[in-house]
Amino acid sequence: MKTTLTLLMSCALSVCAQDTTNKVDERRNPDGTMRWRVETTTRGKTPILHVRQTFTAGKTITTRSYLVAGEVVTVETDEDVDGIFETTIVYHPSQRDLEAFTRHPDGSVVPVSAKTLAAYKKRHAAMQERETEFEKELRPR
Repeated sequence: MKTTLTLLMSCALSVCAQDTTNKVDERRNPDGTMRWRVETTTRGKTPILHVRQTFTAGKTITTRSYLVAGEVVTVETDEDVDGIFETTIVYHPSQRDLEAFTRHPDGSVVPVSAKTLAAYKKRHAAMQERETEFEKELRPR
């Protein structure tokens, strides 16, 4: 029994040994104040979490992006700096589609309006277009 327990603990510890690593990137304003900060967590070489903080007008807006296989699947944002992530966007990378939700202070979550969803989709499409153009520029000729 002790041998089995020791073997199970050893296996569990070896799985946990696949630690994650964090990398922080920052950009400062000319006056030295912080403009933004991004902390990226990776498992192996694959990013799994980005936490971006944008500093403007004395406010720190925080956005967390969750990734699977290097693709963003969920983004949540605390826009009014109250510690509650009011906006959650869920992506379906292979379909290039998304859905968006608003979290209320009581914790309940509701879908955003059709107009707001359309604006998110328009912004997402523009971001994808910029990424595609950037990738084309990087290709060898």
